[in-house]
Amino acid sequence: FEIYKSELTGISDIMLQPCETCATPSRWLSTAVGKFDFMKLISGLAEENIEARPMWKPMHLQPVFSKCDYITEKDGISISDNIFANGICLPSDIKNTDEDMDRIIECVKRLIK
Repeated sequence: FEIYKSELTGISDIMLQPCETCATPSRWLSTAVGKFDFMKLISGLAEENIEARPMWKPMHLQPVFSKCDYITEKDGISISDNIFANGICLPSDIKNTDEDMDRIIECVKRLIK
């Protein structure tokens, strides 16, 4: 996460998921949202043999929970729907080498432009 943060912060099209200052995240998964076509990004990374995935589908969109209440913002848009529509799970593995991370980050930067 810290490598992604240092290399991707300041790029206007992508934002790593923030964490409340009162929390201590495990950072087992690095996720980001942005103003980019995340499926195109996932496909482009796959062409480079880099696995990335969409964010998890919100529970209220799962058939078994479709009739359950869920929280929305004041304008009626679900926060989780917005994250799902605009988010990506970046490759996060403790076995990633510095070279792996450099390659992933270079590809992400190239593909979101």
